Amino acid sequence: MKSLANRYDNEKYVITEEDICDLLLAYTNQDYEWIIYFFETLEPVQDSIGYTFEELLRNAGLRFQGK
Repeated sequence: MKSLANRYDNEKYVITEEDICDLLLAYTNQDYEWIIYFFETLEPVQDSIGYTFEELLRNAGLRFQGK
């Protein structure tokens, strides 16, 4: 199984405003399983419009330290 960091390297994803609201709501409700499910089921897009996983985390003010 690929590590989370390797899985998302150089892939682009589209996350909508509704997705962000859902993630914040899940975080507030401590529904961490849903948050993990959300990221595990993201499908990469081929368009140049989108963000890498690292860019998403950085834009959200989060730091990811992979092993």
